[in-house]
Formats: sequence, C-alpha cells, structure tokens
Amino acid sequence: MKKVVPILLILFILLTSTCFAAYEPDPKRWIWLGSDDEVGMFLDKETIEYSTDNNIVDCWICFVIPQENKHAITNQKIDKIAKSITMTHVTLYDSSNKEVLESHTYKSWEQEPERIIPDSKGEALYRYFFPN
Repeated sequence: MKKVVPILLILFILLTSTCFAAYEPDPKRWIWLGSDDEVGMFLDKETIEYSTDNNIVDCWICFVIPQENKHAITNQKIDKIAKSITMTHVTLYDSSNKEVLESHTYKSWEQEPERIIPDSKGEALYRYFFPN
C-alpha cells in the first residue's frame, strides 16, 4: 500500500501537467532581442527597412508567449525623432505556427504612435536601431 500512493501521485502529476512546445523562431532569420519570464522578443533581420533620412525603421517583431502556447508577429515603425513606436499589423499564431488565431492590419487612422517607455521592450527595440 505504501508503494501505491507515490506511484499514484507520480501518475497524477504526469497526467495533469501540461507540456508546452513553445514556438522557436529560426535563428538564421530572427535576432533575439531579449526576454523576461513571460515573453521572448525577436527581430526579423530580413525585412528591416529604413526611411530615406534613416529616422524611421519599419520592421517585423515576433513575441513568443510560451505560457499561452502562442506567438505574435507584429509590424512596427520606430521613429527616432519622436521616440515612438507605431504598430501597423499583428498576427497571433498557435505554437505550431500553422493556425492563425487572430490577425489585424491597422488602418492609417487607427495607427497611433506610442512614446517609448523607459526599460520596456519598446526601448530595447529602439536602442537596437538607435543606440545613441
């Protein structure tokens, strides 16, 4: 009887625990920018575009959210002069990268620049492009 209780406990833990297979961006294409205990942030190095005066960067960012078994790919415009970020598109995928859970392209009147917040993911992205 004493051996049955630990075995049942182990079975219970194994059967009730959830194992997430978080999406992992291709390291040949995506640059890791940072992460915390909730989200990993990656930059698509193949789609970076600069404005003619080099003050605005258009790029794609992947946010991996392992606890929710999802990841989001967003299009961002970073403005050096205004120190702001504007999201123009977001697509949310499941961890297999096969199922689109939600997708939205913001119309021009919906796009609102957001000021860069100190010590935020936005600031990490801003500093990547504009280190000074």
